[in-house]
Amino acid sequence: MDRITAKRRDIEAQLERDQKEVSSLKASLDRTKQLTDNMVGILDSFENRLQKLDDTIRPVHKETVHLTRLQENVGKAMKALDRVIELYHVASSVEAHIREGLEWLQ
Repeated sequence: MDRITAKRRDIEAQLERDQKEVSSLKASLDRTKQLTDNMVGILDSFENRLQKLDDTIRPVHKETVHLTRLQENVGKAMKALDRVIELYHVASSVEAHIREGLEWLQ
């Protein structure tokens, strides 16, 4: 009978340890669920803020692209005008020589 009583005490002790471990695991699970819920809330908030930022930045980006294209076009036009002006200066500097040559032919 002593062996049965001892065995019973061992089983009850093991059961009590297992119950404490299960209780600890449940507490850890609850804490993990709470942390997960908090993290989901933070990520949702972050996603909403990113969406608002995107909504704000997108029109600015489009306008910047448009202005950059305009700036490039103005730069190209100015380069073309510079070439025309260079040709005008060449024409005016050689005009006297051309007139002299024409007078010589006459």
